[in-house]
Amino acid sequence: MTSSSGSSRRKRRGHAEKTTAPQQAREPAPETQGSKSRAPKIDPRSYQEVMAQVRAFSEQRFEQLITSVAQGFFGMASREEAQIPELRSAFFAYFVLGYRDQNNIRILDMFQGYGFKPDANQRRVLDALSAATFRVVEITHRHEGNRQLDGYDIMTHESLRFVDKKAFETLQTGDAIMAWFMPSGEVFRPVEIATQIEALRIPGIAAALRALAESLRLQPDELVRRKPAQAFWTVYRGVNVLR
Repeated sequence: MTSSSGSSRRKRRGHAEKTTAPQQAREPAPETQGSKSRAPKIDPRSYQEVMAQVRAFSEQRFEQLITSVAQGFFGMASREEAQIPELRSAFFAYFVLGYRDQNNIRILDMFQGYGFKPDANQRRVLDALSAATFRVVEITHRHEGNRQLDGYDIMTHESLRFVDKKAFETLQTGDAIMAWFMPSGEVFRPVEIATQIEALRIPGIAAALRALAESLRLQPDELVRRKPAQAFWTVYRGVNVLR
């Protein structure tokens, strides 16, 4: 399944998304807007199969578009940063789930309409990916027994419970994680590699995200929905600057 960047707490740098074409509840609370009705549990093998198919579809049909969108996504990143696996993974998640063409259609939507015939488990994965949302989640509680984590989205203040092996191994209450989250049973799981954020960085990051939303004349919850690439890079660069 997906993992967090366990060995590094370097946080990620930013740029302005330039392509066109996708009171704080700190009490442990597993349910959020997407989990009130239980979602089907995701099979890890089926997830990997679907993501491999989506990647192949993207590379075969949208090679030039990938290059164009990547230029925007990595517009202010160094050449070295553009090769970091965590950032390449973040770009892929954005390209599939966050980027939208001029008709407001995502790559994931195009993939589903292209003729891929999923089995039942793969269909559950596609449905979960379709419902995935970009979030920065501060951890409020660790469940040592089942290795699950409770948290709340620092932009929308929605509570959720999620599972991520490396995050559980390295993060403590007060730390945060940034990723696209998809529903899986009664919990959420990150899509691709998640970014870890140390607790002491969160106030500055939250302030930077609020300032970005204000500059774009967006509500905080609109920012992560409409400008996920800019939100991602604000967090990534903001932590490095705060060092």
